[in-house]
Amino acid sequence: MILRRVPAGRRTWLALVPQRLDACFFSSVPSQPVPPLAQTLQGYLKALEPLLPPQELSHTRRMVQEFGRSGGLGPQLQEGLERRAMLTKNWISPSWVQWAYLESRQPLPVHSSPAISLPRRDYNGWRSQLVFASKLIAAVLDFKAKINTGQLPVEHMRGKPLCMELYPLLFSSCRIPGPKHDYVTHHRRSPTHITVVRNYQVRSQRFPPLCSAPPCLKGQEEPRGGTSSCTLAPTGLSTPENGLQSDEDLDQAPFVGFFQLEVYNSDGSRLTESQIHSQLLRIRSQSWKTDKEPMGILTSEHRHTWGQAYNRLLTDKLNRESVRMIETGLFSLCLDSPVMRISDEKYASRKAAQVLHGGGTFSNSGNRWFDKTLQFVVGEDGSWGLLYEQATAEGPPIATLLHHILDYCEKPDPKRAPLVPLPMPKKLYFHIDREIKRDIEHAKQNLDILINDLDVNVFNFKRFGKELPKQHRLSPHSFIQVAMQLAYYRVHNEVCATCDMVSQRMFRGGRTEFVRSPINQTLRFILAFDDASLSREAKVQLFREAVDAYSELIAQAFKGHGIDRHLLGLKLQAIEEGYSIPKVFMDTAYGVATHWKLRTGQVPANTDSVMCFGPLVPDGYAICYNPQADHVHFSITAFNCCEETNAEKLALTLKDTLCRLQELLQPTV
Repeated sequence: MILRRVPAGRRTWLALVPQRLDACFFSSVPSQPVPPLAQTLQGYLKALEPLLPPQELSHTRRMVQEFGRSGGLGPQLQEGLERRAMLTKNWISPSWVQWAYLESRQPLPVHSSPAISLPRRDYNGWRSQLVFASKLIAAVLDFKAKINTGQLPVEHMRGKPLCMELYPLLFSSCRIPGPKHDYVTHHRRSPTHITVVRNYQVRSQRFPPLCSAPPCLKGQEEPRGGTSSCTLAPTGLSTPENGLQSDEDLDQAPFVGFFQLEVYNSDGSRLTESQIHSQLLRIRSQSWKTDKEPMGILTSEHRHTWGQAYNRLLTDKLNRESVRMIETGLFSLCLDSPVMRISDEKYASRKAAQVLHGGGTFSNSGNRWFDKTLQFVVGEDGSWGLLYEQATAEGPPIATLLHHILDYCEKPDPKRAPLVPLPMPKKLYFHIDREIKRDIEHAKQNLDILINDLDVNVFNFKRFGKELPKQHRLSPHSFIQVAMQLAYYRVHNEVCATCDMVSQRMFRGGRTEFVRSPINQTLRFILAFDDASLSREAKVQLFREAVDAYSELIAQAFKGHGIDRHLLGLKLQAIEEGYSIPKVFMDTAYGVATHWKLRTGQVPANTDSVMCFGPLVPDGYAICYNPQADHVHFSITAFNCCEETNAEKLALTLKDTLCRLQELLQPTV
């Protein structure tokens, strides 16, 4: 986790991520090794061979050899990484999180935060929605209790224990926008509340007339338009810093659909499901207004734009307190209206999109605070899922959390509700002046443009699942990766740079690694696939070689010998030591190799869930899949603004490709 200095004005309520977590979360796993330099450079050149013409490849090979020669810059930077590995918990994870997430200025929805859509619950209506939401909250609190008490079992992969340190950081954490980079806060003394958002709205809105404003505070950024940055408060507010002191004042401040819900009793025990349910009923009864002001939409903006609006927002005392409650909460619950249903065929795609971005400002996008690490989405129509922020969370731990929720939901409520009065859930109010109102309007427009540009295609491939590759002694993961490469080629008549995110949690503080494809074996199989002169047996052999070669790349990554993070580490080490960026990273080939037109990820789960995220580049796709025994769930996204990409066409081609591969392995008589 990246640690960032907290501005002095907020140190009273922001706690940094602790540098030392309980040793039981990672003491049993080794440190992540720094791969040998020569091995990484050789792997990099191998990865370029299917993507570059021979002349370009020869030029790049000479450049790589110069970088890696004895006494050259490469070995010097390698020594720096090896020193870092000896002195730190993990030599690359903090740099990766900083570079990939916190320094990215793109909006979090679509571009960064993944969503997981789960099978629709068997209900329809708000009453059952609140019953299920109560069960879900109780399940998450039970999971948190297992973390706190050390009862969460250590996970294993391929017989090796995994680092568990991400689990305590899932709760009471939030990403905070900054001008050049963001930072993450984690509250070690966990608060006792969550935030619930429903039917985001404005109760009333009274602005004073425009007038001469006081000078800007020293050091504060001048707002857009060149006007003064003072906060224009609703009329009638009588206290300094726009603090509210009376019910009358509160009536004049907009309420925007966020509630602070205490989920622990005064004695520290968790609320029962029935207690939570009664509180959610109270929340629903107080959130009927339809004149909406979606404050959470601000968090969907470009990070620099949101950072400026965030600073303006926090100049007001009431706003600071409301934002503080959202950021410090254990997690957020979003009570959504039903997903717009056009057809059963499109419902799965719309359901996933709803969790990913809320469906737009006229749907449920205002029921989000995208900076929050965990946001559970529960719809009135039985749709539900989870949206998470990647600087803190990752797919496998999230899948474990969801598996616990599903198991918990099958059990009856173990406790009777005590006969004690509960405090009313607290509404969170905001002062919305003209400038914040303008920020919200701009954010609404930008988010709707982004949402309308994203094509989401979710489908369940039912012809076969992971058992078929296993029957032929092939890795299901690698099988699907080669199938996706073939499908892309059949649509675009070319191969492209592809990244497949795999876990590095077998190392202390490990996060992820990219496995690169296509590889030479995959390209040979792709070119041979429609060659009528080749026998079926020859094609099967080429396919097997491609799958096995990809499996070997994954095995190398699991040993800590992937090439992508190592190359990034070398580049960042050069910058840190004051060198110009090495020529090998300024080469055209490096740009081609990192223009990920296929962003892929396998998130296996014990349920029929599917993850969804946006492409990494404008002319690319994102494909996520969850293989089950006899079927595979896929999600494919692409941007409509790119005429070259089409998520539906790739989905149809991928289905056909998988069927043809089955026919190749198991020909019908």
